[in-house]
Amino acid sequence: MIRTVLMTCALLVTIGCQQTEENSVSLSGWVTSPQEDELVRTIVERYEQTDDAFSVQYNPIQANYIEKIQLMLGTGTAPDVFMLEAFWAPSLIGYDTLLPLNSFIDSSDDFGIEDFEPALLEAFTEDGMIYGIPKDYSTLVLFYDPDMLAEVGISEPPPYVDPAGGRSPTADS
Repeated sequence: MIRTVLMTCALLVTIGCQQTEENSVSLSGWVTSPQEDELVRTIVERYEQTDDAFSVQYNPIQANYIEKIQLMLGTGTAPDVFMLEAFWAPSLIGYDTLLPLNSFIDSSDDFGIEDFEPALLEAFTEDGMIYGIPKDYSTLVLFYDPDMLAEVGISEPPPYVDPAGGRSPTADS
């Protein structure tokens, strides 16, 4: 179980950077909560206790995640494995910075790619090559009762502003 979970985390997105140590893999992601950070550290620790093939150097990024990843990719200092929002995958795939994972997936006896929702995999797939494995997803939608908002003097909910800088389309647009 632990091996499968770590493999899932490790295969989120893999790139072809030079490793600093033989049999060492650098892993990075953004920290969404102390609990998630602790969970990833626990998974890495358990993996290293059960499988000594690779050591994992986990270096989370606290802020400005995509900007830092892009800078690291441009300077050849990016982690070997990192988390990537589906929104950014097409551009990084287009710049040929990500390593296709098909050979890793196909050669694994205990990794079931068919267990993943095809629509989620599609965000990381181009020309039949898979460049990332989905970690999770969320449904970014807001339901509201206009009558209840009107009762407290609010005509409509505030617009959602995408962290990447864009505004989410409304039902009217």
